[in-house]
Amino acid sequence: MHPTNTLPNEELLALITATEDLVFLLSSNGEILNLWVSNENQLFMPRHELIGKTLFEIKPPNEARQMSDAIAAVMNGEPVVYVEYASPYDASKYFQARFKLLHPESDKIVASVRDISSQKAEQDAVKRNEEKYYKLIQNSHDLITVLDRNGYIIFDSFSVFAPFGFNEKLEGRCVFDFIHPEDADAARETFALALEKGGTYGPFEFRFVTADNNYRYVEVVPNIANTLQIN
Repeated sequence: MHPTNTLPNEELLALITATEDLVFLLSSNGEILNLWVSNENQLFMPRHELIGKTLFEIKPPNEARQMSDAIAAVMNGEPVVYVEYASPYDASKYFQARFKLLHPESDKIVASVRDISSQKAEQDAVKRNEEKYYKLIQNSHDLITVLDRNGYIIFDSFSVFAPFGFNEKLEGRCVFDFIHPEDADAARETFALALEKGGTYGPFEFRFVTADNNYRYVEVVPNIANTLQIN
């Protein structure tokens, strides 16, 4: 790990630049141990001032509690926990923080934060047209969910993921987090090719995680609308 007073190495910086995420290394009590960002203008205070502060020192109380609960959940065995929040400085800006352990035996947490404002706008547009999607689902024998161009779920119904044991809507989550690690690269490649080629593409078979952390095989058919039909 890089010391807190140095910049990350060239490869890590290139990765962060490509994803445009802010990446924080946190202690179990929410102290910022290190952070990486491609453009420090994205930060609301200088990098060196953030390091060493806790979430409760830099976040509004409600957000800090949500993130503290996310850290506790990850420390107690949850693989990944998401927290969404609005910017206190710009009501049109929304962010998603993704928390996970640095590695399985670690007591440190990696939090990657991304701007999901455009995704939220898409979700709002979808919600304004939910009737169309409900009709689509009701008239199909397949399970259908709608994704954005990055693989994030912007519309689902309880019936889509109920066969996998989930009793909650998964909008805002990345669909690739639910695919078996051995199938994830192939799934991402398939998704990218579907976007490139357009039309209906497939079908393909992947293993999809269940709520009890087992896996079921599903047949996936992507199309140009970024809709996945799961049989």
